[in-house]
Amino acid sequence: MAGMEPAGATPTSIEDRCHEIELMADALFMQDVDWVTFFNRILGVDGMVREFFPTPEDWTAFEQTATYHRVQYL
Repeated sequence: MAGMEPAGATPTSIEDRCHEIELMADALFMQDVDWVTFFNRILGVDGMVREFFPTPEDWTAFEQTATYHRVQYL
């Protein structure tokens, strides 16, 4: 189907990637994980954000999103 992402694929638009990051961050927050675990899974070197925004240019674009600022304060 056109526009559908294959299972396990990284979403392509910044909005879709941010949405997926927010879903994961919210789920971790609701599990009451410690800050280190939360950080590592979301913003860490092997975290979701680095997977979805792998280049320095991508990371810079992510830092300008509302999602980046929201995740910093969860």
